[in-house]
Amino acid sequence: MIIIKADKITKTYSIKKNINIILKNITFSIKKNEFVFVVGPSGSGKSTLLYVLSGIEDYSSGSILLFDKELNTYSDKEMSIIRQKKIGFVFQSYNLIPNLNVYDNVKLAVILGNNKLDNINKCLEQVKMLEYKDYYPNQLSGGMQQRVAIARALVNDPEIIFADEPTGNLDNKNGIEVMEIFKDLNKKLGKTIIMVTHNVDLIKFGTRVIELFDGKILSDEKLY
Repeated sequence: MIIIKADKITKTYSIKKNINIILKNITFSIKKNEFVFVVGPSGSGKSTLLYVLSGIEDYSSGSILLFDKELNTYSDKEMSIIRQKKIGFVFQSYNLIPNLNVYDNVKLAVILGNNKLDNINKCLEQVKMLEYKDYYPNQLSGGMQQRVAIARALVNDPEIIFADEPTGNLDNKNGIEVMEIFKDLNKKLGKTIIMVTHNVDLIKFGTRVIELFDGKILSDEKLY
C-alpha cells in the first residue's frame, strides 16, 4: 500500500532576483511499513524533502499524495488533524520543554492531539524511559532526551514518523540505542519511518535508502 507518492516535486526559494532550486523533479513512492533513509551531502535537499513530504513546507510544483490525497488540497483543519493523529516528527534537537518533566512533555502531545492519556506510560516503556517519567530534561543525557522525543512522536499512534538527523547530537553508543528503537517501531509496530541522516553507517537499520545530490535523486535502493 502506497502511503506517500511524490511526482516531479520542485522546491525553489527566491532571494531578491535570485532563484535557488532546492529540489528538482523528485519522483518516488513510499509504501506502508517501509523504513526509508534519505542521505546525501550537506545542501543536497534532504531536510527540505522531509519538510515538504510532511507538509511543514510548501512545494513549488509537482504533486504529493499523502494518505491518497493531494497534500496541497488539505484544509488547515485537516492538516492539523493529520499532524495530531497520523504523523509524528523527531528533530535533531530534542525540543523538550525544560520546566515539564518527562511524563508531561509526552502528555502535552496527547493534549494537543485531543487523544486519551492511556498510551503515555506504554510509549515511555517502549523507549525505556518509564522509570524516568518524573525527571526533567536537564537531568537527562542527550540520548535519554531523544528517547523522550521519540515517545512524544509515538504517543498519538501515528502511521508515519519523520525523523530529521535524530542521532546528529548523540555519540555512537546513544545513536545506536536510538536507532534500535526506530527499528523496533518499524518491525514490531509497523510504523512507516522516513529519516534524514548524514551518517551512512546507520542505513543498515532501514529497508531502503534514497540518495540525493544537488536536489536530485542520485539513487534509490531497496536494502532487503
